[in-house]
Amino acid sequence: MQEQQLVRREERDSREKESVALIALEQQEQICRLKEWLILIGMVAGAVALRKIMEPLPSAEPITFFAVLAGWLFGRRKGAGVGIAALLLSNMIMVGGHGIWTLFQAIGFGLAGWIGGLLPQRARWWHAALAMLAATLAFEIIINATSFLYFPMAFGTTLLVALPFMVAHLVSNLGFAAVLPYGKRLVEKGAGLSHRKTARLLLARLRGRLRR
Repeated sequence: MQEQQLVRREERDSREKESVALIALEQQEQICRLKEWLILIGMVAGAVALRKIMEPLPSAEPITFFAVLAGWLFGRRKGAGVGIAALLLSNMIMVGGHGIWTLFQAIGFGLAGWIGGLLPQRARWWHAALAMLAATLAFEIIINATSFLYFPMAFGTTLLVALPFMVAHLVSNLGFAAVLPYGKRLVEKGAGLSHRKTARLLLARLRGRLRR
C-alpha cells in the first residue's frame, strides 16, 4: 500500500514538473514566434527599401534574396509571403507601379520563397546558389512568357530584347547568393533561433505525454 502511494506521489510530482516545463517551453515558443514575425517584417521592409535604392540598376532587385532567405529560415509559406508582400509594397514606390504585370511578378517572387523553403537547414553555399538560380530563372520565364499581355511584341522579339536584362538579373542574384548562407547564420545567431526546432520537438512530446 505504501509502495503504491509512493509510486503515485512520484508520478504526480513528475507530471507537475512536466507541466512547469511545458509552461516554460510554451512561453519560449511564443517569444520565438514573435521574433519570427519581427524578422519577417524586417525582411519585407529591407527588401522594399533596397529595391528602391537599386532602382537605377537594370534588372537588379533584392526581393528574390529576401524571399529565398525567409523560406530557408521559416518555411515555404512564409518565404512566399515575404516575396509577395515585398513586391506589392515596393511597387507602390517604383517607377511603373502596379499593373497587370504585378500578378506575374507576385507569382515569381512567391515561387522564390517557396524554393527557399525547399533548402535543407544545413545546406551548403552551392545549394543556396542553385536555389537563387532556379528562383531567378523561374521569375524570368513567368515574366517573359506573359509579357505579350502588356507589351505588343512577338514572343521571339521579346526574348531578344529581354536577354541582356535576364543576364543582368542572373548575375546580380548570384552575387546575392554568395552572402545568403552568411545572412542565414547572422539571423539565427542574432535572434537565437538555432535551437528552435529542438525546442518545438520537446514541446510536442511534453504535450503528448500530459494528454495521456
